[in-house]
Amino acid sequence: MEACYKITRRCLEVCLVVNNPAMVVTKGFLVVRDADLLAK
Repeated sequence: MEACYKITRRCLEVCLVVNNPAMVVTKGFLVVRDADLLAK
């Protein structure tokens, strides 16, 4: 479901826009997809 809807990525994009810090703790491999946003 996450791979299809990209909910985490969208949440991270919103956090970036409003300058809200975010942290992700996961064992999943999909976090690699969002690495560019997490690096900002």
